[in-house]
This record gives sequence, structure tokens and C-alpha cells, in this order.
Amino acid sequence: MIYQLGKRYNLYLCVLLMLISNGHSAFAEQLKTTAQQAFMLDAGTGTIFINKNADELMAPASMAKLLTVAVVFKALIAGEIELDKKIKISKHAWSTGGAPSRTSSMFAKLGSSVAVEDLLRSVIIQSGNDAAIALAEGVAGSEDDFVTRMNAYAEEIGMKSSSFYNASGLPHKMQAVTARDLAILALHLIETYPQFLGIFSEKEFTWNKIRQINKNPLVFNDERVDGLKTGYTDKSGYGIVVSALNDDRRVILVLNGLAKKKDRVAETKKLLDHAYSGVSFKRLYQKNEIIGTARVYGGEKANIRLKIKENISLFLPSRKAEEFKAQIKYEGPLLAPIGNDVKIGTFTIYHQDEVLKQVPVYTSEAIEEGSIVAIAKDAAIEWVLSKF
Repeated sequence: MIYQLGKRYNLYLCVLLMLISNGHSAFAEQLKTTAQQAFMLDAGTGTIFINKNADELMAPASMAKLLTVAVVFKALIAGEIELDKKIKISKHAWSTGGAPSRTSSMFAKLGSSVAVEDLLRSVIIQSGNDAAIALAEGVAGSEDDFVTRMNAYAEEIGMKSSSFYNASGLPHKMQAVTARDLAILALHLIETYPQFLGIFSEKEFTWNKIRQINKNPLVFNDERVDGLKTGYTDKSGYGIVVSALNDDRRVILVLNGLAKKKDRVAETKKLLDHAYSGVSFKRLYQKNEIIGTARVYGGEKANIRLKIKENISLFLPSRKAEEFKAQIKYEGPLLAPIGNDVKIGTFTIYHQDEVLKQVPVYTSEAIEEGSIVAIAKDAAIEWVLSKF
């Protein structure tokens, strides 16, 4: 063949709602954090406000328990277990995560039986390691088998980089997550199991005459925060996964690697303040809007119109105009004939090198195969392009 197919075509578009300013990033200037890893987004629009090492592997500490409760929630919905089912506290759960471990615990006695509902509350509110292990054993028969479920679940919901080796988040040299994956998990919990979300904001829980205080300090002093989980180990530092709701807008924030416990509160408040008051809502594109064209090889037309199938709105810095870039990527040229409504690539909006939003791109029309003359003409064009 004298033409070359399979090139990656990049079309750079101007986002007309944005104006160029002084070349500095308003996001970067306003959103600095002492956390080693940080990721924050608006749940409704998908706007990413901060991405600091969000794809860097880190120890999850007790934030891993969010996946543990997700697996338990799924088992509850499926009818595998019930909230009032009693689970026996095994020697493994007691010694590894109970009183002898000197870690966060609900202090369940060895051999005692505890209801699933009480174990869940302990995991979410008190971060009980014994409760997490007991739940794992009660659902799957053993913690190892439960961990297999955890990793399968993580893969299912798009946690592409994380791997889990226990149900508690206790230190394990191979256990690792990313801030982005924890945000994906938080959104999944909120959207899939809203009936359980209220537990995360309960300020305390009393079981067996033991009063257990919520380890998330934000539920006491920030009315916007309705969960989700804190974590700490010597290796990971202080971390938190936050869900905040204000004026019907939900923001998800993940921080990790903070040096001091008080920094967890201060940094969370600072970043949430920006997410709710330092940005303005912008409608950029409408569902089914034509956003560009793609080259077609051997068709009755040389180009095909492209569309997106969802509205794109973002929260953008209020104080400054910024330079943004929109980009269409597809493998091309596309071969005729090609139908309408065919997914062919992606449409991405960037701020500098930061991805703010990415959605699939579809054809907006059908193009039939062209004449022999048209095919020959396209072959000549591709040959010329291959030389450059």
C-alpha cells in the first residue's frame, strides 16, 4: 500500500470561553498543599481542582477500609449477609486488630459474637481493625478470600493502580493505592450505596458500653463534610478521604502524606474553601454538539463531523482568565464506510498539562465508501503525509 493508516491524529481546539492571561496558573497559585499526594474534584462536573502526585503509589493506612465496607455493602445488597447476623471474633481478628494489637480497635472479646451492623459502625466511625477483619471473615470465610474480592471489586470500579493485601489497612509492604483511585472509590460509595452514607458522619458510636468517637475531625467542625475516612501510619503520614456537600455541590478530596494531625484539618478546610468560593461555573459544550472533524479515507466525503454525547461544564478560577486547550485524539484516518454514532476517540480539556475533563468522541453522521477517484486521491494524500 502506498498510504499509511493508524496514525494518531491530534486536533487542538480553542476553548472560546477562556482568555489568555499572564501565563501563570490560577489553580497552582491558589491551590498549594503540604500534602505529599492530593486530588480534589467536583463530583457533578468532574472538574479536577488539584492533582499533586495523584497517581503516585502510597500506603493507604485505614483509608483501605473504604474498600472493605464497599465489599460488605455489596454483600448486604446481594443478600449474602444481613445487618443482624452475628460474626464470631476469631483469634486472628482479636490478635491482629483487637486489644493485643495496640491499634485502632472496637475491643471485641476473643470468641464473642458481634452483629454486622455494629462491626460496620466500628470500622467506619472508630476504624476498628478487629471489626474489619471480622467482617472479612464473616463475608468470605477468611481474610485472604475477602482480599481477593477487594481486588476484584477495585478493578471492577476502575481503581487501576491500587492493590490490597488486608481488610484493615494495617501496614503491608505490598499494599498500595493512589489518591485518584481513592477518589474513584469515594464517588462509587456515595453513588452506589447512599443508604449507608449517613454512618460516615455519625459523631460517635457506643457498643458494649464503650464509647467510640469518629476519627474524622471534620465531621465535628465543618458542616460541609459528611465523611468519609482518615488514615495514618508511620510510612504514609496523615491522610484523609473527604466527601463534602454544600449548596447541592459535592466535592471529593483525598490528601495523604501530611506531617501533623492538625495539618489534615487545616489543609482540608483550605482546599474546600477554594472549591466552593474560588471558582465559577462555566458551560463549555452541550450534548450532541459538533466539536470538530476527523479525516476519512476512501469516503464520499473527506471529513466526518464529530460530537460529544454529554454536557461539559467545569468550575474554573474566578479571579483570573486562563488559557485552556481542548484536544481530540483518534486513530486515523477513519476507513469508509463508517456509521453514525460510532465512538472513535477522546475529547480532552487541559489547563496547562493538567487534564480537567475527558469524554468519548463519536461520529455525528454516516459516510459511505467513495468512488475509485476519491480513494486514489486519499491514497495520494496519505502518501504525502507519510513523508512528513
